[in-house]
Amino acid sequence: MMTNNTETTQPSNSYKIIYYLYMAFAFYFLIGIYANFHEGIWEILYQLSSSAVLLSMAVASYFIFQKMRQGNDSVLADIRSGILVIIFLAIILFLGSFEFKQSFYAVFEPTKTVIADEYTTQVKDYRGTKEYYLFFDDKENPSSCDSRIQKCKYQYKVRINSGTYQQINNKQQMAKDNPLKIFYKPKAEILMKWKAI
Repeated sequence: MMTNNTETTQPSNSYKIIYYLYMAFAFYFLIGIYANFHEGIWEILYQLSSSAVLLSMAVASYFIFQKMRQGNDSVLADIRSGILVIIFLAIILFLGSFEFKQSFYAVFEPTKTVIADEYTTQVKDYRGTKEYYLFFDDKENPSSCDSRIQKCKYQYKVRINSGTYQQINNKQQMAKDNPLKIFYKPKAEILMKWKAI
């Protein structure tokens, strides 16, 4: 009696789904570095994708070092590959700790709303790309910082798109008192949406 063993040779649908999800996250991460969508759900997805890429590097490093060890039964080879794994994982976890924390806040932190009448925008060049930021204070809960210290002037910072940067700059120049209503995640530093009031 013959049995059908096609189930063992074909990858299951759940593995395919995981693979395609990972590829989508990796692709989104690569596009997100240069693309101009860093607000709302798109920034949340970008932060999740960067965490997924870092986590996959940790898993891949384990399998790479296991392959390096195969056929090498010496104690010295075991020690060397163990040290390399520990160093590489430590570097990834150190770098990833910031990314993983940001991803956690991006998903689970509730959105806050503030009225900001003091705000400024800034452009930073980072690894060949321009990053746009909005710095602002909460009008109803002013900062407890000493106003003479410039670093404490703005309590909050969020990353914004270049189009938002242009719009807010225009509003800021049109009138001195031109407040904004800002919906954001403070620890994740994500702007969900904004409007002029």
